[in-house]
Amino acid sequence: MLDRAADKGYIHPNKAARLKSRLVKRIRAAAAAQPTATK
Repeated sequence: MLDRAADKGYIHPNKAARLKSRLVKRIRAAAAAQPTATK
């Protein structure tokens, strides 16, 4: 979605890359905070 906005000129390509990087960082942090299920 961010790449498409950058391609169409709505946002700068560097801003799209920065936002994607920040989003992935938050997703990974949230996934790491989730407790793992053990039996």
